[in-house]
Amino acid sequence: MSAAVTTGRKLARLLYVDDEVDILNVVKVSKNHGFSVDVATSAEQALAMDLRSYDMIVIDIRMPRMDGFQFYDAIKSKVDDAAKTKVCFFTAFTSYQEEYQRRFPTWNGCCFITKPMSVRLLAEKLRELLDS
Repeated sequence: MSAAVTTGRKLARLLYVDDEVDILNVVKVSKNHGFSVDVATSAEQALAMDLRSYDMIVIDIRMPRMDGFQFYDAIKSKVDDAAKTKVCFFTAFTSYQEEYQRRFPTWNGCCFITKPMSVRLLAEKLRELLDS
């Protein structure tokens, strides 16, 4: 059994923003790794949520209407303490890595993960970012 991921005395709260149903099923499994996980199937749906309550937001880059980078820009203007919220970009397209590196050359509160990835490896990556 995996140890619970905590921040202080509570489980780490994660929000996954991804329009792909198969990926969302994997996200549900990650709850077994000790995270408290909520899911939004679009950037617009996520923006309607109380984003300040999350320790980390995992964002798919390639989504219809508003991509992950546009969503991140909207978070910065909407959430006053966005610097406290860790962000992880998640995509099947490695071509986005160059834009990610250009936007976040030295930011330690952010990560880039390429799909597909096993639930175990994903949980390890997210733990590393939460602990940084």
